Amino acid sequence: MKIISRPTPQRPATPPHFGNHCTRAQYENRWKLFSNWCNGKAADPVRCPVAIVLEFLQSLLDSGRSHSTLRVYVAAISSRHEGVDGATVGCHRLVSLFLRGALRLRPPRTLRAPAWDLPLVLEAMSLPLFEPLTQVGLKWLSMEVAFLLAITSAKRVGELQALSVAETCPRWNPDGSGVVLWPNVAFLPKVLSRTHLNQPIRLARFDSPSEEGRSELLCPVRALRAYIAATAGIRQSEQLFVCHGGPTRGRALSKQRLSHWVVDAIAHAYGASGRPPPSGVRCHSTRSVATSWAALRGVPLEAICAAASWATPGTFTRFYRVNVAGHCPMAAVLRPSSADSKE
Repeated sequence: MKIISRPTPQRPATPPHFGNHCTRAQYENRWKLFSNWCNGKAADPVRCPVAIVLEFLQSLLDSGRSHSTLRVYVAAISSRHEGVDGATVGCHRLVSLFLRGALRLRPPRTLRAPAWDLPLVLEAMSLPLFEPLTQVGLKWLSMEVAFLLAITSAKRVGELQALSVAETCPRWNPDGSGVVLWPNVAFLPKVLSRTHLNQPIRLARFDSPSEEGRSELLCPVRALRAYIAATAGIRQSEQLFVCHGGPTRGRALSKQRLSHWVVDAIAHAYGASGRPPPSGVRCHSTRSVATSWAALRGVPLEAICAAASWATPGTFTRFYRVNVAGHCPMAAVLRPSSADSKE
């Protein structure tokens, strides 16, 4: 008896953003959960009908999952499912209608106010805890550089982690006016396109004078120079950010640890100012705070989107813009004058 093997169906092309390591791991996890759910229903996760996919998505929605989470599940399923009528599951009309309905039922929550105060943190960066750079120690210097790069570039933590100190990657301006930082050539951003791939970070030196020279103390170019010099003797990696202590000292830093550095810098800045640190702060919030302050200062929206790698201004206005305006000037109306207070 001759056994004829059934040809394995070809999977659809990998989505453009699937090349990112973090996204790939996320897809693998979502696909595994879907596969286990299908096994419990005696269904084939690769060839199941759309009705099974919709039933799975409904179970996620009933359990409180958000619209954005459902979209990740759909993308993960589409990357493995053989498709329906020559199209991926994610492009099926019923799936699209379901996601549209889920968005109406659970619209994304938009932040109205930042979780932390940028002026307060920047003020603390000028205090002895973080200054002078040559004396504070590598731990504090590392946190300060991570925060300053995050807030002046508005980049994702993965893009910051990919920065390299390999030859020609940091390109210093001959006149000392700034630096251009390039990522590792092997780095794949979250969105793979010509406008996002292998994009550098351009930093300019702060020249504008301020009270007590505070502008110079907050200059990311100055801090970066100090950090590269301080880590030169311990480096075991060409990645810009390396571990500052322990058995991994000098080795490449993970994205998770880099995120912790930024959050810790904010927390310690609050402590140095005598304020309790805010709760629930995430490294990703630097993108929201940085771009919102840039918009308040009159930076064109096109430039903000280009810096943050957003395709359309709608991403900023819908999901990232927060109210960073200063205190209301009319609040003085409610305060008694000095003359009134003496009466």
